[in-house]
Amino acid sequence: MPRLTKLMLSTILVTLTVIGLSGLAFANGVGMIAVVPPTEDVTVSTTFSIDIWTYSLESQSLRGLGFTLVWDPTMVEFVGYESHPPEGWFLPGHVEGSDNYLFYFERLTGSAYPGDHNWITVNFHCLDSGPTQIDLQDPYYMIDDSESMYYFEGIMPASFNQVAPVGGIVMPVDKLAVLTPYLALAGLIAAVSTVYVMRRRKD
Repeated sequence: MPRLTKLMLSTILVTLTVIGLSGLAFANGVGMIAVVPPTEDVTVSTTFSIDIWTYSLESQSLRGLGFTLVWDPTMVEFVGYESHPPEGWFLPGHVEGSDNYLFYFERLTGSAYPGDHNWITVNFHCLDSGPTQIDLQDPYYMIDDSESMYYFEGIMPASFNQVAPVGGIVMPVDKLAVLTPYLALAGLIAAVSTVYVMRRRKD
């Protein structure tokens, strides 16, 4: 299937999902959703990964789950993701922004009780040094025989300390610009030496 067609279908699915969910009520739920690892040191100019896990939802007959990842675009850059839906579940669509990404999973024929589960791995590129955080915005789940959207009881974002590599950040170097002063000095020494030799011969 052409890439453009896939993108259009994905956008349509997400739009229909959002429209369908807009009229639903929200309620307090159970369980936890977390960014894993919760904290880590990351080196500037490298790529790192996070996982999104859910815990303690064994009592819920799940039929859908969604969340939005939010980050600081001056500190990290979104690279890509690999989804890990339980068997019989799928990722019908996603919406990417400059500093956020919305994901929604839906159950088709799979188990309504997936247990503690890693839903997705998201990859980022570290842009600058300093502390930064990757947040989960409005995560929710839906259950069978209910038209409500349930908020997780616990939400755990992740904090990262982004550090410059040992020896500093690698920057492109203009070798000619670096060598020019040395070449000029070598030329000056050669010229002075030539004059000195010529004078010695005259004497």
